[in-house]
Amino acid sequence: RMNRLTDCPNQIRRETCRVLMACLLGWLISTVAVAQSRSQLETFATESSLSNEHNPASLTPQQVVQAGEVSSPVGEQTCFVVRPSDTFWEISSRRLGNCDSRSSDFLCQQFHSPQHLSVHRLTGGHWNHAQLQDLMLQLQVSAEGLELHGDRDLQKLPQTRLVIYVHGNWTSGTLARQRAISVYRQLTARDEQPLNFVLYSWPSEREDGFARDVLHKKTRLDVESFLLACLLADLSTDVPVSMLGFSFGGPILCGALHLDAGGQLAGRSVSKGLASPDAQLGRDVRLSLTAPAFDRAALHPGGRYGLALCNVQQLVNLYNSQDPVLKRFRFYDRRSAPVAAGFAGLPSLRILPTPSGQLADHPRLVQYDCSRAIGRTHTEIAYLRQCSAFQHSLDNLLGR
Repeated sequence: RMNRLTDCPNQIRRETCRVLMACLLGWLISTVAVAQSRSQLETFATESSLSNEHNPASLTPQQVVQAGEVSSPVGEQTCFVVRPSDTFWEISSRRLGNCDSRSSDFLCQQFHSPQHLSVHRLTGGHWNHAQLQDLMLQLQVSAEGLELHGDRDLQKLPQTRLVIYVHGNWTSGTLARQRAISVYRQLTARDEQPLNFVLYSWPSEREDGFARDVLHKKTRLDVESFLLACLLADLSTDVPVSMLGFSFGGPILCGALHLDAGGQLAGRSVSKGLASPDAQLGRDVRLSLTAPAFDRAALHPGGRYGLALCNVQQLVNLYNSQDPVLKRFRFYDRRSAPVAAGFAGLPSLRILPTPSGQLADHPRLVQYDCSRAIGRTHTEIAYLRQCSAFQHSLDNLLGR
């Protein structure tokens, strides 16, 4: 009996060790599972995820946002140099912070005020602060086939095309600039025509929680469309305009074109004081969309962006029928359960009339399914590097 009493502490220690080991093992397993889950999400947020093989069933419904970019600190210098015949600008609404279409903040209520937008120009490998008036003056003289030398001297030049690029979600300011430079390089490698290239940068940094990020960005898109539409309203219709948007950049562009053509969005319309009604129609617009994150029926008459194509001469849409993020786009709005244009493509647009009221004599819509080339991924860099159809988007931007 004394031996048994002596063995009790040993048994207690052994049982305690077993319990502690079991707890430690459980903690390790849970830690590894969380790390693997986080690693899967971060794979969407890096440029290296060109051949993403995630199981779509493992995605949560909140992953309807464009996940494909990472944040990095803003820099003021780059080794890249713009061609002498071109100009490279950045218009940014990031200084507006977290205002959205429902905000009552003063800055958010005065969207048409140019001073609330930050403007930079890339010259000599440096990002330099500029004024919005400088950009508008450059576009004005370009529309007239002139180039500004010094303060007063003008030189006759061919008409310069304006290219507007809008990035997607989860994109820092620095990464947006890098993406824009990459697109610009591909454009200039295909053609020598002069360009005024504009990056439209919006506050798309990743927020904590998918649901919170989705809800905020969903209302933010209308704000960005209105801001961009106000800029278009001050732009002469003689300026040929090309637009490229990735993921959430697509609805921003389509919303701006819809407003510019006289439509309304979230109860807002472009003020007639910024441009006459006659100036809102008759633009020469080329639109290229990459994995657009909006309802594929939005461009039809009566749709959310029903007037967006009134001035569009040709639309090139690149989509991915294996996109694991846009596949869940129906959760973006549970009431209407939309199907993303970047997942299933756009339906036939032959019923859309041209501004003259006649049906288009040539196909206004050209689209390609890039799923075979890029697989299950929702990253912009995959389209740029792996989908050969992206060359058609570039040709469309160049007016070809």
